Amino acid sequence: MVAATSIFAHYGGPRAARESGGVVRLVSLKRRFSIKSLTPALLPTALLPTLSSRYSQAHLASSRRAKSVRRFALTVMLGALTALAACTHRAEPWQLTNVTGHLPDLDFTLTADDGRPVHGDSFRGRTSLVYFGYTHCPDVCPETMGRLMQVLGKLGPDAQKVRILFITVDPARDTPQALHDYVTAFDAQHAEGLTGTDWQIESLAKRYRVAYQMEKRDPNGNYEVTHSSAVYVFDSEGHARLLATDHDTPDAIAQDLRRIIEDHSWLFPSPYMPIKIKSFAALSCALALAFGGALTALSAQAAGPNAISVKDAWVRWLPNNLPAAGYVTLVNASDKPVDLVDISSNDYGDAMLHQTVSNGSSQKMVMVDKLTVPAHGQVAIAPGGYHVMLEDAKHKVAPGDTVHLTLKFSDGETLDTPFAVKSPAQTK
Repeated sequence: MVAATSIFAHYGGPRAARESGGVVRLVSLKRRFSIKSLTPALLPTALLPTLSSRYSQAHLASSRRAKSVRRFALTVMLGALTALAACTHRAEPWQLTNVTGHLPDLDFTLTADDGRPVHGDSFRGRTSLVYFGYTHCPDVCPETMGRLMQVLGKLGPDAQKVRILFITVDPARDTPQALHDYVTAFDAQHAEGLTGTDWQIESLAKRYRVAYQMEKRDPNGNYEVTHSSAVYVFDSEGHARLLATDHDTPDAIAQDLRRIIEDHSWLFPSPYMPIKIKSFAALSCALALAFGGALTALSAQAAGPNAISVKDAWVRWLPNNLPAAGYVTLVNASDKPVDLVDISSNDYGDAMLHQTVSNGSSQKMVMVDKLTVPAHGQVAIAPGGYHVMLEDAKHKVAPGDTVHLTLKFSDGETLDTPFAVKSPAQTK
């Protein structure tokens, strides 16, 4: 600071330095004269060598000080650029969709699955994975919950810093007790079910742009709910950070969750932080993505010499006699396509083939009359795509049991197929 003050004071030209209270201020000064402006006619001849020598010495000293200041400033600038480059290098792209700054903080008033009132602030301190679904969903919801179980398994000890919030979009049927039984079947330690009034659920869905709609009731009074199926990631302070879709593997989700858990750099947002979504329109497109598509490669299991054989038939069990979902891969060894035309079971009152389809910003189930298995090909009835909806179990069914489904085909074949009953967290 002294060097800079000396330089400015020496030249004393358009700007000079004045130090006041430890703060250097630049003030405008009117330049009256300089050594160069003095003419020999105005000075005694004897003084000219002295003044010229002093001017040369002062000019040389000030030049040296100026060079020293420039070198110091250059060193500081290079250091800053190096640090900036290092920070930019560390800001790796997210695997999931970054929604930081595009969605509001976690804020709501709902009822927990143990009956107590809870608020968004109740879940501060741990990373929250928020999913909107309903317990009577036989395919997409349990499949998503199963995937999140895989994520927790990959996190290891860090799983203790994560909580799954299952928020129902069907409060009429999903009582606190029903939600408690449902989430406990997946993970009693990390998952919690939340419900509320119709108005509370509608307001919260609107806040986070979640689309859902009650479908027409069937003759028995049952109905499905079309809903969005993305998973929202909130950090320990309740800030919306990421959005997980069906394109994101459990490995990718776990990788980004570790960064959320360990990284608190969001407190000082950097303009160099890569952000995938830069507009609300782009965010809306991202929210339209849903967990769907076949996720499993099923192992072979022979079913006899018929043209149609099956692979790895299994049923995902849900508590409280909720609708279960059956999965199987059909293989056609013949030269002609064959249709699956009917499914029945002595273990369930109803067995119907459904397909989960995307409807813009949400997903819904539609009934399928037949399913074509191509010649020398196969079709997977797998989570996120086709599933056999099983309702009204005729006896108690639990994980570890075996149930039988009868599959009828257009070529006249009928297969009595055993299906292994598995826990809700299973994905294949």
